[in-house]
Amino acid sequence: METAVLSAVLRTLGPKLYAFLRDGHDLLRRDLERDVHYIRNELAMIAAAIEEHDRRPPPAAGDVRSAWIRGVRDLACDMEDCVDRFVHRATGHGLASMGARAKFAAVIQELRRKSEELSRLRASYAAAAGEPSCWVATGSSALTLPASSSEAHTLASNIVGMDGPRDEILELIGETQGQLKVISIIGFGGLGKTLLARQIYESDAVAAQFHPRIWPNSCKADVSSSLWDAQSCATTWQPPGHVIKACLLYLGIFPSGHPVRRKTLIRRWSAEGFVGADHHRSSLDVAIDSFEELVNRSIIQPVDVSSNTEVKTCQTHGMMLEFILHKSICDNFITFLYGQARLPDKIRCVSIQQNSGSKTRVDSDIDLSLVRSLTIFGKAHKSFLNFSRYKLLRVLDLEECDELEDEHLKKICKRLLLKYLSLGRGITVLPKEIAKLKFLETLDLRRTVIKFLPIQVLELPCLIHLFGVFKLQDADQQMRKLKSFLTEKSKLETLAGFVTDRCQTFPQLMKHMTNLAKVKIWCENTADASSSSNSDVHLSEAIQEFIQRGTDVNDVRSLSLDVGECSQEFLNFSLGDSCYLSSLKLKGNKICRLPPFVTSLAVLTDLCLSSSDRLSSDVLAALSNVRALRYLKLIARHLDRFVIERGDLQSLRRLHIVVVSMTTMSKQQPEIQEGALPNLESFHLLCKDLDGPCGHGGIRIDSLGLGCLREIVLDDGVRETAKEQWKDAARRHPKRPKVVFVGAGDVVDRRRVGAAAAAAPAAGESNSAMAPAAVASVVAAGDVKRPAREESDISAALASLPAKMARLLGAASIHQSSGTQGELSCGGNGASQRHFS
Repeated sequence: METAVLSAVLRTLGPKLYAFLRDGHDLLRRDLERDVHYIRNELAMIAAAIEEHDRRPPPAAGDVRSAWIRGVRDLACDMEDCVDRFVHRATGHGLASMGARAKFAAVIQELRRKSEELSRLRASYAAAAGEPSCWVATGSSALTLPASSSEAHTLASNIVGMDGPRDEILELIGETQGQLKVISIIGFGGLGKTLLARQIYESDAVAAQFHPRIWPNSCKADVSSSLWDAQSCATTWQPPGHVIKACLLYLGIFPSGHPVRRKTLIRRWSAEGFVGADHHRSSLDVAIDSFEELVNRSIIQPVDVSSNTEVKTCQTHGMMLEFILHKSICDNFITFLYGQARLPDKIRCVSIQQNSGSKTRVDSDIDLSLVRSLTIFGKAHKSFLNFSRYKLLRVLDLEECDELEDEHLKKICKRLLLKYLSLGRGITVLPKEIAKLKFLETLDLRRTVIKFLPIQVLELPCLIHLFGVFKLQDADQQMRKLKSFLTEKSKLETLAGFVTDRCQTFPQLMKHMTNLAKVKIWCENTADASSSSNSDVHLSEAIQEFIQRGTDVNDVRSLSLDVGECSQEFLNFSLGDSCYLSSLKLKGNKICRLPPFVTSLAVLTDLCLSSSDRLSSDVLAALSNVRALRYLKLIARHLDRFVIERGDLQSLRRLHIVVVSMTTMSKQQPEIQEGALPNLESFHLLCKDLDGPCGHGGIRIDSLGLGCLREIVLDDGVRETAKEQWKDAARRHPKRPKVVFVGAGDVVDRRRVGAAAAAAPAAGESNSAMAPAAVASVVAAGDVKRPAREESDISAALASLPAKMARLLGAASIHQSSGTQGELSCGGNGASQRHFS
């Protein structure tokens, strides 16, 4: 893990040094170009050596190597601190002073001297300790393959104790000449069964009786399998690559049992510099792949899963979190200012998880100037909220800080290096000084009570993601300048989202946000009919232009509209066939018809329609024209009767219907005809008034999703007779899908349900008897109370960690005997048996 921390620093430092030489600091560049190039090249070689070393089998632990890596990590952090201070000063005050330039030059030259000294120490002490200078794994550390059969079975002249068993078997062979016979040799591993068989095979009696004879190596396949299992086990315990390891350690920031949003975690990894683009993937793809790797290895547990089986929220289970905390503290990756016995000299990543912060304060002599990441959960003493102490902050998460107030924002806006900022419910107004945060990429205001967004936020040059529910302050005088900036310089991709009323500013500006990929809009009704009409026109044009900008079939573009009580007339437009939108959510008090443009979206895969009243039959009939749909969700108080005929929605994988109540008239229940939805994998029908599948409803479960259906989720309030009918219908289905009953508002982990459905012996279970293998988590929807870690929790967890990890590692380890990977013994049937604990 120590190399993961170092590589994370090196990954961010290299581009910073390159940017330093590239940007226009002419005087400094002339003086320091050789020094900076030397340091950059040295760091590149160090990173390459570490990457090459870690791809090899792990060698014996080397104290010299560990000390060298710690020294290089400290040096790299010092370099990054130096560059960040320079950028901070250049951004805020400039470098006009000759003294400032000289001071910076002296620091760079001192860092070069330290780099050269570390290189000399590495070479000299590695040689003195008998370690290779590049720490290349020696042959003794690699897996040792079994010796060849000729070497392993060469008969030694001094073998004793074999005469009796050998003669007995030869006698058995000679009793019935000309007849086939199987003789089994059974015993514990290492007793010489194979050697005995080899002696018999090479005896003169057998050679004379069996002219064509064969010595098959029956263990060879099992040995290969054993080696693969050993390598797989090693891979499971040591995730490949420093990126994943750094992302793993970062999970220690969050308290035990704390749900974490997947996209939030990915954005924080990016802001911290843990993920970067490679030759084949963008930085976003690298972050997503790293997250999926941690989920697949069961290090991250899904809590809530979205419609497309993508994890929305997750958490780390207790045992793994204790391991992460132990490694993070040992490697000085994360510092817990509460509950950590000894604080490191240099603190760079801080997590405050404490309920009673007012009882403890930070000593004034603790240096917090190097902190790059600060996350606060619950209460915190005012000394922690003195943001002038954090000079080099890049990530600031105050979403769940209980003590945050508006007055703190003045100092936060002076942290010029911020790339990620999340604010909590104590914030009511965002100051105009937010414009100083030139490097800010993510601004999350969802937990705040901010109603109006300053126009300066949209002018931030690096802003990519903006979250919240707000209106825009009056910007009539700046509209021309702002439109020009949004068209030419803005990087904004996510705007989720804004509220429209009689003000037309947001819709007009949205037309110029050319990089937008995700938009959320809330429509607010206004009594002024003329203003409402003008606003609808601008909003309609903005939505059309947003959809029409999607010209790449592979782009992920999302639009969410909550029209409330407003008219849907502004959505009454059509589009050409070359427009692409992948996800559409439409919510309103009454959705009377499907907007015409929806049927022309060739690659619309996700569609959600939500009405607080009813979904009419006209809307439902039009859905059959949306050919590419893979996920369809319908939410309504009442649902008109609709029919899904054979041939409709053939690409649909998931169909979710949520209805508050159905009328007693049987015609109101949906009808899915035989042979319809051939690729359906997940079917949710949540309504407590639901009847059986084939009685009055007309839903033919036995032919629904033939060969694909894995899960059926129903409301737990359904009558018992209807439950039994659904279970019986599922048992008759060729794929025997899992039937799960959930309460209102429950969330089902579809990944686990789907995985277990194929192997489930039973066709249905009630919610109270759901097996853990089938449903990993069922949690209540809504705002989750997130507990903070007490002071003593971390110390207690670390104190009990060695014993727990020993049990955990012992449960997954392979018994080793005589230096081999796994103990093999021959059974009576001639097959080898592997013994694992």
